[in-house]
Amino acid sequence: MRKIDPERLQGIEFIRLSSLPFSQMIRLKNWLAASDIFSIKGQHESIYNCVHYDDYEFWYDNIKNESQLLKPSLF
Repeated sequence: MRKIDPERLQGIEFIRLSSLPFSQMIRLKNWLAASDIFSIKGQHESIYNCVHYDDYEFWYDNIKNESQLLKPSLF
């Protein structure tokens, strides 16, 4: 899967964890600190489970493939 584009609200670039494929969302959540996941209150709604785009981009470019290699082996 290609890198997703950021959303922008109140000058913040972010992604919603729910916009990722499930396996990527789980791996990214496991890599992040709980404090890295936040909510943004917009004019009409709140957006939950957001991650700064810079954090997602770093993970995607540097960690994503490594996390696949670190899966425990059965053998």
